[in-house]
Amino acid sequence: MIQCYIYPHKWFDIVMSENNWNDENRPENSAFISICCLPEIKKGYLEAVKKETDEHWFKENHENVLNVEFDDILMEKAETEYGTAYGMTDEDAKKIIEFIDKNKDKQNWYLHCRSGRSRSVATGMFIKKYLHEKYDINVRVRAPVHGVMGMNGYMFDKYCKVANLKDNKVY
Repeated sequence: MIQCYIYPHKWFDIVMSENNWNDENRPENSAFISICCLPEIKKGYLEAVKKETDEHWFKENHENVLNVEFDDILMEKAETEYGTAYGMTDEDAKKIIEFIDKNKDKQNWYLHCRSGRSRSVATGMFIKKYLHEKYDINVRVRAPVHGVMGMNGYMFDKYCKVANLKDNKVY
């Protein structure tokens, strides 16, 4: 059974640091998906308002590492007081699904987004559904900080549509 761990960005960084994982040292039996905000929202909200940053732990993509960027909204595009936010696109979903297909044999998955409750949870729940339906692989999703109740439904629906799954039901 695959274990899929979902973390807020800060916890993800702690797990990576404690294991001494980096671009040169990645466990072969694991896959990593890092979801960060796009530059406009990162600068206008995270840096200016929250005084935080949102950078990928891994500096580049690798065969078992995928860095992606889109904002945490429930639609394609939204005007906010901090700038224009863009949600996950079909192209983002395709890229992530291709990554899942290429890494379906990995025993441990580590996912993060800023808070670990919306984008990464949608991705983890999709991985569970997709790998079970397509490959009959069981996945256990572990979200120790926030659980799985606050997932981004827009993203989950988009994943299911792009992957041509029979429905968008979470199980």
